Amino acid sequence: MGISSHTARTHLKNIFNKTGTRSQVQLAVKLVSQK
Repeated sequence: MGISSHTARTHLKNIFNKTGTRSQVQLAVKLVSQK
């Protein structure tokens, strides 16, 4: 992918904090339900 796993985890953590989610599944559900 071109980035380290640590960088990817950091980006995901920041996204979770901004969206109020705690997992990739919760994030996906939130995104799908907003449409």
